[in-house]
Amino acid sequence: MGRLQSSLTFSQAKIRVAESAGASTTGELARAGYAVCDALRDWNNYEAWQFLGKSDATLTITSGQATLPADFKYVESVLLSDSTPLSPISQQYEDINVFGSSSTGSPSYYNLFLSGYDSRVIRIVPAPSDVSLITLKYMRALTIPTADTD
Repeated sequence: MGRLQSSLTFSQAKIRVAESAGASTTGELARAGYAVCDALRDWNNYEAWQFLGKSDATLTITSGQATLPADFKYVESVLLSDSTPLSPISQQYEDINVFGSSSTGSPSYYNLFLSGYDSRVIRIVPAPSDVSLITLKYMRALTIPTADTD
């Protein structure tokens, strides 16, 4: 069965929310738009919605890390270029038990972290001794409107 897609645009959803609250001014319409975005964000975080589908990305690892795609939600699998799978590892485990910051070698693990306010990064542990490629299979996040466009 194919994906179901709503024919309701962002502008139409915003108008429906505003009208259901008896609002009609520009400011009230903007607040209805924020409410629609908040609802989509909450809905996106609620569960792993399978209709969003999986994506593959080839990432270049430099200095042991790479920035994750903008539509990334969570990891399905991480493979080295030779198809060797990597296992997840917590940052605490990495810090305490396994590797120093200058460790290089044949990668076995990965972890995810935030860099700055909203940049999500994958780190490969230990860091490969040269630039390498990985294939990231991941679930996409729901697209949240950021402007008043359809």
